Amino acid sequence: MKCNFSKVGIFIKTIFKMKKRTAFIGSILYLTRLVHPILIKTGLILTTTGLILSFQENLYARDDSFYFNRAIKKVEKRDYDGAISDFTKAIEINPNDSDTFHNRGVAKENLNQCIKAITDYLRAIEIKSDRFTSYFGVGSCKGKLGDQKAAISAYTKAIEINPLYGNAYYNRGNSKYELKDYEGAISDFTKVIEINPNDSDAFHNRGVAKENLNQCNKAITDYLRAIEIKSDRTSSYFGIGSCKGKSGDEKAAISAYTKAIEINRNDADLYFNRGLAKFNLGDYDGAISDYSKSIEINPNNVGSYQNRGVAKVNLGDYDGAISDYSKLIEINPNNADLYFNRSQTKYMLGDIQGSCSDLKEAASLGDEDSKKILSSSDGIEICGNFKN
Repeated sequence: MKCNFSKVGIFIKTIFKMKKRTAFIGSILYLTRLVHPILIKTGLILTTTGLILSFQENLYARDDSFYFNRAIKKVEKRDYDGAISDFTKAIEINPNDSDTFHNRGVAKENLNQCIKAITDYLRAIEIKSDRFTSYFGVGSCKGKLGDQKAAISAYTKAIEINPLYGNAYYNRGNSKYELKDYEGAISDFTKVIEINPNDSDAFHNRGVAKENLNQCNKAITDYLRAIEIKSDRTSSYFGIGSCKGKSGDEKAAISAYTKAIEINRNDADLYFNRGLAKFNLGDYDGAISDYSKSIEINPNNVGSYQNRGVAKVNLGDYDGAISDYSKLIEINPNNADLYFNRSQTKYMLGDIQGSCSDLKEAASLGDEDSKKILSSSDGIEICGNFKN
């Protein structure tokens, strides 16, 4: 008897409904502001181009100010270990200098020693209770450690002391975003904009938060304002493309991604999203070109391999599609969708045995569609019994 899956509809799905990554990669927040001000002792800096001590080192005793200022020089050179050593010597001489504890905390944070940095920030606050910059440092470190609630608490204390501290609102907004409190994030980013109406980062981040609330029209307004302030902001063009894609305006999405690519030709996600928009318009050749560029930039880009394989199927390039799925399976051997897609493609080439083998593997990995097919009368007849 001729093997034929027609009764179960070519493994349930037509080639136009093969499993692919259908969602656009969403916009991301711009970088959190983690750089804290190094505190300079009044009167010791004579120029704005670099630190110059107001005394000759070889003529004066090495008091805490000597080590403090030498540490500042080392911070400027990113010699954080050396700076920590000098700040520590200054603290040994003067154990109640809040500035020195704060600065040593900054140096430690720059070395990703956040737990140690927090200890210094807290000591700086203990000595000087209104040190909002140290509360900011605590918030920054708590955020890096993944404790967003503690970060929000620290930023809030900084804001209570200095209600015009824009960076604290900005970072608090980022922490709220991480907790999916998008309304709260929007409120904080709005406050940053009130303090500085030309803060491109804040407009972009507020746009991202709005996009996550499906307020794409409002998000686009913020993305455009971010670009108006900073014309080379690829992340905001990316956001516009993402929103346009979500609304089904694929041509506008392609236009936005293209503008971003003109600024930065080395972002794999831009090519992936533009490829998806082209795919949705039926431009499979264009989609393959973009997916290929995405893979060139990031050879482990699973979504681009998967979608390129589906695009190749739509162009009848079954061998090329199987090659992509096989490469992906090497990268991610536990992805049921990949086996499902390769199973369908092998079937189209008449490789029934290989098709059944992949379908069983997809089912063993939990794919419900594959299980239904294999448990149907036709599936049993063609592929044999399958036990979950």
